[in-house]
Amino acid sequence: MDFEKTYQKVRGTVLKCHREFYLHLWDTCDWEQEGMIVLYHLIEENPIVLDDDDKLHVYFKTKFRNHIIDKVRMQEAKKRTLDTKAYVEVSEVGHLLAEPGLYMDELVLFKNQIQEYKNTLSQQELDNYQRIVSNQCFKGRKKMLKAMAQYFQEFDPRKSSKILK
Repeated sequence: MDFEKTYQKVRGTVLKCHREFYLHLWDTCDWEQEGMIVLYHLIEENPIVLDDDDKLHVYFKTKFRNHIIDKVRMQEAKKRTLDTKAYVEVSEVGHLLAEPGLYMDELVLFKNQIQEYKNTLSQQELDNYQRIVSNQCFKGRKKMLKAMAQYFQEFDPRKSSKILK
């Protein structure tokens, strides 16, 4: 049995849980270590998983997710609030905070860009723009969407990531 090769088979589950759950002060090394510990215990309890990759993935995913959920519950338990820090520096965990939309400066720029775009449209095109905003169909919709895509391409996350590279 090569433990490292077996762990590489289930490492994706560990990384996915790392993206899904937040555990205070855990970094990637901690997640991988917990994954190895859980895998070791799984192999000890059920050595048959070494012969069947499908069972290995199913058993490991279930056992690891339950283990992480237990850790999250312990972290969030009211009786353990004295064990946690009262203050966490935002710069340390800022990358973990979800950002549902644009930053404020990007939003202002986007609204200005929309206003400039609307100023370039004729009355018929402005009516069509209102139809696009209200998700209605009309003749020439694809053409107008292509023109808008060119105008707003700096807000496309796929294109901006290429620019940054």
